Amino acid sequence: MLFNTNIKFIDKMINLGMFDKALHYISLLKVYFPNYSSTLAWGEIKKGDIYLKIGDRKKAIETFENVIQNYKGSSVYAALALDRLGDVYMQSEEFDRAEKIFKRIYIDYADQLEIANKASQLGVKKTIGGNIGGPIFLEENLITYLVPALHSSLTGTPT
Repeated sequence: MLFNTNIKFIDKMINLGMFDKALHYISLLKVYFPNYSSTLAWGEIKKGDIYLKIGDRKKAIETFENVIQNYKGSSVYAALALDRLGDVYMQSEEFDRAEKIFKRIYIDYADQLEIANKASQLGVKKTIGGNIGGPIFLEENLITYLVPALHSSLTGTPT
């Protein structure tokens, strides 16, 4: 119950643009919930989101990479951090890096495909470029249809 209250409180501060206060309360999660890795991972994801909102791309990337590195046991949060990191790279038109990130979700976090499905249900368009002749806009299952050749090579089915 206390955690749910904190989530709502932190989300409200973020929605009101009170980013410094939200970051402060996120830091307190380590004090009040030191043994709850899911809670701490959620806080780090929120921290990365805040850094993106205030335009600090470098800190956002560091924060998402921290989640990926330190919360591997919370696969949903690691996959979510990878998804956010991929979005950061796409927004900065680093399509090769984004593609590598999304491939990693497919390979390392196949059990978390609902992250990709959620994105497609919300109508989020993901763009991947690189060796495939320019950007591709993906509105279906982000991971399965990321790059048809990737899907084919991983599943053994022809494209």
